Amino acid sequence: MKIRARASRILVLANPVGIKVSDRETRDIADIFALTEEQFAALAYFDPAAGKHDYKTMPQAEVPRGGAQSRSDRALRLGAYMHDPKLKARLHRIRVPTLLLWGTADRILSQPYGQAYCAAIPGAALAADRARRPFPPSRAARRIRPAHLSPSWNGTD
Repeated sequence: MKIRARASRILVLANPVGIKVSDRETRDIADIFALTEEQFAALAYFDPAAGKHDYKTMPQAEVPRGGAQSRSDRALRLGAYMHDPKLKARLHRIRVPTLLLWGTADRILSQPYGQAYCAAIPGAALAADRARRPFPPSRAARRIRPAHLSPSWNGTD
């Protein structure tokens, strides 16, 4: 996704993923592809019950979207390693004030990972949010409120 610096006044990233922080042998990101659906829900959702599906009561049209299908969807969307080897070297190009919202409850990515991501973006600020976890992304994005953009971060720090 390209973001034009002239079109954007600020950039807010919520639990971003995509860089490699540690050495080649150290895992930075939990291997979500090796997990059962229940294990994934426990790691990815603040409330693991939100990630559970009852396939017996689910309408037939929605069943293919769950189970093995959701695992393959994750692999296609996120890639097998969940990072782009070139991304970290490109983050210095961001020229707009950037705020990273980081969930301290996240069990897929660690707090040091978020700090390293923030350090790779010039002038970026990191704001911890106790309840934030990265999934489901569509619901998480709707929960970002102006309160997250506190007066202590005005886009010029």
